[in-house]
Amino acid sequence: MTWSSITNGYIGERTDGSVAVEGTSELFSNHGYLGYKPGSRGEATVAGAGALWINYQELFVGREGVGILSIQDGGAVRSGTSYLGFSLGSSGEATVAGSGAEWDTIDLHVGGESGGILNVQTGGMVNSNYGYLGYSGTSAGKATISGTDSHWTINRWLHVGFMGHGKLSIEAGGRVENVFGFVGDTYGSKGEVTVEGNNSRWSNYGNLTVGNYSEGVLHIRSGGEVANRSGILGAFASSSGEATVTGAASRWANSSNLVVGRFGSGELTISNGGLVSVAGTLTVGQYSPNDSFISLSTGGMLALASNPSGDDSLADFLALVGGTKAIRYWDDALADWADITAATYGDDYTLEYLTSGDLAGYTLLTVGQLPALAGDYNDDGVVDAADYSVWRDHLGQSVTLPNQATPGAVTEYDRDLWAANYGATLQGSAIPEPNALVLAALAAVGLAARRRS
Repeated sequence: MTWSSITNGYIGERTDGSVAVEGTSELFSNHGYLGYKPGSRGEATVAGAGALWINYQELFVGREGVGILSIQDGGAVRSGTSYLGFSLGSSGEATVAGSGAEWDTIDLHVGGESGGILNVQTGGMVNSNYGYLGYSGTSAGKATISGTDSHWTINRWLHVGFMGHGKLSIEAGGRVENVFGFVGDTYGSKGEVTVEGNNSRWSNYGNLTVGNYSEGVLHIRSGGEVANRSGILGAFASSSGEATVTGAASRWANSSNLVVGRFGSGELTISNGGLVSVAGTLTVGQYSPNDSFISLSTGGMLALASNPSGDDSLADFLALVGGTKAIRYWDDALADWADITAATYGDDYTLEYLTSGDLAGYTLLTVGQLPALAGDYNDDGVVDAADYSVWRDHLGQSVTLPNQATPGAVTEYDRDLWAANYGATLQGSAIPEPNALVLAALAAVGLAARRRS
């Protein structure tokens, strides 16, 4: 079935309205409106392989009223520039969910002058040239990309908090790809990005700026990954950029330079097995010498590309850092941050030049250590069913499992220890970071876990 509107498609023009494009149905319109006037509500569902809605020009999901768009299980929408929450007082929400569900648009504004929400779930895909979360000073835009094979691909720039407030969550294996990324872009804006969970990834093929002219925050947690060319925290005067990398396999990879505080303030915190790598030059407090820091604790790792001459020399490692070289470690004795130059090698930190794995040619600084977690027999930072399998496979053998209570043969007691701690995760040291995740083990970058007595 083919439905055609040669001019405009109004769904919920003045009151409420809905349309369903299902099966092999197709809908064509010049402009598309869901929730056209104040007080109206418009809903559209495009579901099933072959279901298609084409807007040759703009698509408004919530022009002045409330708009809801659902693209499901193979359904597809094609549109020009699209808005979720176009006018002040409106709201728009779009969900793209299921294998084959796809939305192709030129530019996507999540929160035009008002509130907008984008959900990409369970294999859904969104493609756009530009992406804006919180486009104007009155808007708030939120996007959540969740689940394996769920993607938002932006061919050019992604702005999280362009002039308003923007929030991006990439979780449970979701992926976002763009060229340049800006978090907290223009004056008065605020942007926040969270990348959380194994296989969750944000790929910036160009540079990533957190706090461009305003306030930006980046959280990388629980195995999430962020990659970019050069990274900047706090680019211009009056800006602030904050990044936290925490948890096993959490990684921020800079294939060129990283500046923590350029003209603005920057703060980078690495803990609980999180890893930040810099292939080019690391600079702290480039033109803002008093308010930019790198803080490491509880197995936090910082890797810098270098030659092997300064394998265990902190002075040689710091010679690779430009600016103020303000790197701090968590001092348990002081219960506060202290300059890394006051730390004791072997107790507070280690240095290692790596010759194999993903970080071959880097010198790795590791601060603190990760404590043991009783019953975590595969040493992945959580006591779960996988640990029971390790115990079962080694029952009666004269081996010592990771985090086994008593070295020696594996016994029924070790099963009881596992059961008593089932569901536990590793608690990191008490640093001033109330939302830090409690995770374990070193990042999965081909490095062997190292524990000190």
